[in-house]
Amino acid sequence: FNAHYSFFNNGKILAYASDEFYLLAEKEFPTEDYYGEYSQLDNGVGMGTLLKSEFLSALEETAPKTINRKITLVTGESAFTLLSDLCKKAEEKFENLKVNVIKITNEFFGTTVTVAGLLTGQDLKAQLQGKDLGEELLIPRVSLRNEGDKFLDDITLEELAEFLKVKVTPVENDGYKLLEKISGGA
Repeated sequence: FNAHYSFFNNGKILAYASDEFYLLAEKEFPTEDYYGEYSQLDNGVGMGTLLKSEFLSALEETAPKTINRKITLVTGESAFTLLSDLCKKAEEKFENLKVNVIKITNEFFGTTVTVAGLLTGQDLKAQLQGKDLGEELLIPRVSLRNEGDKFLDDITLEELAEFLKVKVTPVENDGYKLLEKISGGA
């Protein structure tokens, strides 16, 4: 292993550690250039670095303004700190924006499962019931089936929205889209 937890052969990276490895080791993600073309992105390698980079770029490209908006964003334990930090930066840039980031514990698959892609509707219902979620609940798109209509436990977006009495919006793992959804498209 080197400082970035990779396997090298003749100076070429053969294997990357997943983002979860860095999170569990409580280490910073490598920089963007380390990942090259993000060839292992679908395997959870570099997702955190790319999301952070895109979000900060989008934030920098957007002029400060007043956004009278209170929303909630949910995620698994793994991405909680990263998303909390990004949302704080958005709140600092946009006056009157309040983003409540809630870490959902995965009771359905077990508490050692910490990724947002395996969150279920029943865990969201149980852990968000009775909370002030604001005008909209943003959920990770990866927590839904490929069709985008249901969680892995067959609870639909409509069922969740009706139960929690709030608009539920899936968000792609893309920093630009995340900022757009947080700011209400403003």
